[in-house]
Amino acid sequence: MNIISNAIKYTKKGYVRVNCDLANDEDLKSFDNHEIMIDEHNENMIPQDQKIFVKLEFIDTGCGISQEQIQKIFQPYHIIDEHQQNEDFSLGFEQYFNHSEYEQVKRWWKQLD
Repeated sequence: MNIISNAIKYTKKGYVRVNCDLANDEDLKSFDNHEIMIDEHNENMIPQDQKIFVKLEFIDTGCGISQEQIQKIFQPYHIIDEHQQNEDFSLGFEQYFNHSEYEQVKRWWKQLD
C-alpha cells in the first residue's frame, strides 16, 4: 500500500498503473528458491508444483527518485522531499514489510539500477 500511496501522492500529472500477472520463469530467475517469500508456517502444506507467484509492477509518471536518494528510502521515517515534511509523515518501506520481505524488496530495487 505504501508504494501505491506514494505513487498517487507524488504523481501530479499523468498516471499511476498497477500491473498484476503470474510470474514466469524469467521473472523468478533473479531469486533463489530460499529467497522467495513463502509463509514459513504454511510452506509444507502446499506442494512445490502447486505454488504460484504473482508479479506486481507499479508504474507512474511521478517525480521519480534520484540515485542518491534510492538507498535512503529504506531508512525509517525518511522523507525524500524535505518540502513535504510538514505535509507528510513517512514510516519508510521497512515499517511496511517484515524483515525477509524488506530484504527482498531491497535486492529487487538494486536490480533496477
